[in-house]
Amino acid sequence: MTTHARGSRCARLCLTALTVVALLAVFAAPALADDGAEWTFGLYIAADNNLESAWDDINVPALLGIPASADVHIVALVDRLSTDTTELVEFDGDVATVVDTYPEMNFGDPANLEWFVEYLAAEYPSEHLAVDLWDHGGAWRGICYDDSSEKDRITMPELRAAIVAAGVPIDILAFDACNMADMAVAYELALSELVDIMVASEEMIPFAGFAYDLMLAPVALEPGRTPEEVATDMVDGWGAYYDGVGGYTMVCLSAIDVREVRAAIPALQTWVQRMTAGVPLFRHAYKMALVKTWTALNSWQYDFISLCDRLALSPDLKKADGMKVKTATVAVADAMRGAVIANHTTRWTAGATGIAVWWANAADWVSYEALFGANTAFAAPAPTGAGWFDLLQTYYAN
Repeated sequence: MTTHARGSRCARLCLTALTVVALLAVFAAPALADDGAEWTFGLYIAADNNLESAWDDINVPALLGIPASADVHIVALVDRLSTDTTELVEFDGDVATVVDTYPEMNFGDPANLEWFVEYLAAEYPSEHLAVDLWDHGGAWRGICYDDSSEKDRITMPELRAAIVAAGVPIDILAFDACNMADMAVAYELALSELVDIMVASEEMIPFAGFAYDLMLAPVALEPGRTPEEVATDMVDGWGAYYDGVGGYTMVCLSAIDVREVRAAIPALQTWVQRMTAGVPLFRHAYKMALVKTWTALNSWQYDFISLCDRLALSPDLKKADGMKVKTATVAVADAMRGAVIANHTTRWTAGATGIAVWWANAADWVSYEALFGANTAFAAPAPTGAGWFDLLQTYYAN
């Protein structure tokens, strides 16, 4: 089987021969959903790049496989590379309808995401809202790359700003994109105070991404499911698909309680401060912990909880001058362990416990130091940030 990048979304088997030719031909007036629905799922489909065929050939058929439900609205805003328009598409069982078209949008512009979230809340009111960002992803580097808009992307500060500006509570923010189960991403969402749960992968996402039929069928059949249950369903549906296909040994998906991440911010800040102060004494201990910690393929994203657990076992940190670092490490590991609602791994991703953190390596730090410092709140110093930039800068100092 051939593999190629979704940043890197690797290839998976085509689901069916269904196409969206009929979908493109149907145009109607915008529809107002009835009040009283339980769930709205809004998909922000940034397919203005080399992922367009994944949407049309694989994701649309999967969405058409979700049972129809008057209490669950599924709506996608779609930007393709091959067209100069943007479509708003409703999915209702095996029927997909383009209900509106707009001029070409730059999906790397956070203002368009803000508009979409506001639109969902106004036109598809429901008890719960889930938003899915679909595209290439690069953890803290950004998401929703738009090739026809000079490869613009939504950075993490822009993502938070868009969510805050929309002012709409989001029960689940899902990332059908690579490497987005990252501490810097979760930290940004925590600061927004509007996102409860994130569903994302520490690893790269296969080319076709989420198995939407398996992931969303449970809530379509039982619309009263809670956000925690739906997030778990998404992780379980993902696992059921990729375990059944075979050949996908480097996949994982998790659901993280962003509220728990927000509650853990003081512990995170204390830990990072103590880790930074301890670099002169414990650099070797940090390095040994990193060597033994699971990492995502080619991205220097280290599993966060596993890293903390490795550090806590270090003999160097059991000495008197290392106990403050060890105590803070155990506290933050326990906090983040408690934030993991669901997690699915394979044999080769068993070390992925739910959320990763970018530690880079010496070469990557030289390349991305300035970008990282400017593009994440997690990098910034307390009281707003966690101080991760200072830790890495100290660690990689000559």
